[in-house]
Amino acid sequence: MKSIYSKILILAFISSSLYSYAWGLTGHRVIAEIAENHLSGKARREIKKIMGKERLAYWANWPDFIKSDTTGAWKQASAWHYVNIDPQTDFKTFDQKLKMQAGPSLYTQVNTLSSQIKDEKTSEKDRKIALIFLIHIMGDLAQPLHVGRAEDLGGNKINVTYFGEKTNLHSVWDGKLVDSQKIQLHRVCPTFRYQIKG
Repeated sequence: MKSIYSKILILAFISSSLYSYAWGLTGHRVIAEIAENHLSGKARREIKKIMGKERLAYWANWPDFIKSDTTGAWKQASAWHYVNIDPQTDFKTFDQKLKMQAGPSLYTQVNTLSSQIKDEKTSEKDRKIALIFLIHIMGDLAQPLHVGRAEDLGGNKINVTYFGEKTNLHSVWDGKLVDSQKIQLHRVCPTFRYQIKG
């Protein structure tokens, strides 16, 4: 199972460096589809035990959809989508601060969710939820503003005009870049497959 998480993480970083696309609805599906297309046979079998016949891309956006849940059942998961960093922080300091950080964040949840998925004592339902969140936050990790400054809420407080529309920087990165290109999942995934292998 370790190779599953390594591949997903590697593919998320490769994808984000090849194209700095945002990861809104289409972007999260692309990340999941690329990861699934590059799984080893063993990893594919392990994921099938958890997900059944469902594709990872189908569930890739669920963690964003549940943010609007009014019951509060998923309130704790809101911090899993990002990690705050101090401006002008070098990598070594950033790495040390991440390791000492209290509370859940995108960074801590990669390890927590991975452990839950690997733990066979975890219920099938909870393993599935953990895998769905892991796929999603790997997409968030590839979006630069999900690792950002607390004072501007990852670009949410930075107002911009994008093709005549007043919006914020996070929104542009999170979906408008992809949406304005009218990118379709079935067209972009083969492009990434070629570029990753090539």
